[in-house]
Amino acid sequence: MDMRFLMLTLLAACGPAPTPLTYAPTCADVDDVTLATTPTWSGEVGALVADRCASCHGAGGIAPFPLDTYADAAPMAGAIAAAVESRRMPPWLPASCGDCQTWAHDRSLTDLEIATLRAWSDGGAPEGTAGAAFDAPAPRALTRIDATIDPGADYTPPEAAEDTYRCFLTDAPSATDTFLTGYEVLPGESSVVHHVIVYQPVDDAAVASAVALDAGEAGEGWTCYGGTGVYAEPVAIWAPGAGATVYPEGTGLPLAGGRRLVLQVHYNVENGTSPDRTRVDLTLAPTVATPALLSSVATSDIALPPGEPAVQVDHVETLDVGSDFRVWGLAPHMHETGANLVFSATSHGEEVCLVDVPVWDFHWQGLYFYEEPLTLAGDSELRLTCVYDTTGRTETTYAGEGTADEMCLVYAYVSG
Repeated sequence: MDMRFLMLTLLAACGPAPTPLTYAPTCADVDDVTLATTPTWSGEVGALVADRCASCHGAGGIAPFPLDTYADAAPMAGAIAAAVESRRMPPWLPASCGDCQTWAHDRSLTDLEIATLRAWSDGGAPEGTAGAAFDAPAPRALTRIDATIDPGADYTPPEAAEDTYRCFLTDAPSATDTFLTGYEVLPGESSVVHHVIVYQPVDDAAVASAVALDAGEAGEGWTCYGGTGVYAEPVAIWAPGAGATVYPEGTGLPLAGGRRLVLQVHYNVENGTSPDRTRVDLTLAPTVATPALLSSVATSDIALPPGEPAVQVDHVETLDVGSDFRVWGLAPHMHETGANLVFSATSHGEEVCLVDVPVWDFHWQGLYFYEEPLTLAGDSELRLTCVYDTTGRTETTYAGEGTADEMCLVYAYVSG
């Protein structure tokens, strides 16, 4: 038997920790969290882990260890508590303490849930009723599938110390102009597929560039990082645990008829290398009531000196779009030295926090939708602040698409 598991079991047998159990909150301006008794796996913890962790930490998932059962989770109790207290897990980049918007399908944990996991760890990870089992909820799924994009063949990422980013050119999902209203990523091998972004090249010349890149490397697709290597805009962003994404009711992103798409897959080979053929199901509509677009706010004025723990880049711009518009969601983007990001606006004389990313992680980026869209003035002033940690760099880092470059960018899902 694993000795750490044995020690935790013996601690649990000694009885619950003294009550009440009080823990400091992770969100500011929130009262301490007090629990009446030590949580148990069968009582509170198992269902919470199944609901919020098992989509990645399940057998065959992308995570490096499973949390399907008490025997899996108990030895990891301390690591679980530390990860959720730092809000590294579950992966969710926007701040979710309520002082900068609220988000649809928020996967972050509440202060009570975090305290529950900490109290369980501190109390010796008691099981409670032996043999209790919990099923992870079924992921969100599309109600209709109109097209599927497919790289056309398996791809096996190489054995390497670093992750692999691979782009695949797919067929056009429709011969005529249409709107993308939803999508569901179907990893071929869940243990290696870390995240997926689907891009639409901006024109036929960009498609031709992608064809050339594809032909220039052996095997399926080509090596890519940050972007695709061609002029293209994202239309779908996915990370494990997200399930299907349905764009807000009545909205959709335009897709040009006959234009091929680029599927970028981030492969994490910590669990080994296995063949993968990731596909993406799409829901399409010939028209939508409210056409949307992913509009970017960004700066290329980036020159980050090496060896600095916090280098700040600020970008301010004033819009001139004539009338109010709605912001439905955001996709922040930096590269590997990114530390944190804040995006805000002055609209109709009021300060509006649009997104606050307190701890950036390039490997867990996504597209995040508000519970309700925000309305901003057509002459809003937008402010984007990106902070970088360059302590691991020995040369100045500049803006660009490459592995060693940086970006300060937010895509906004907007409509009139």
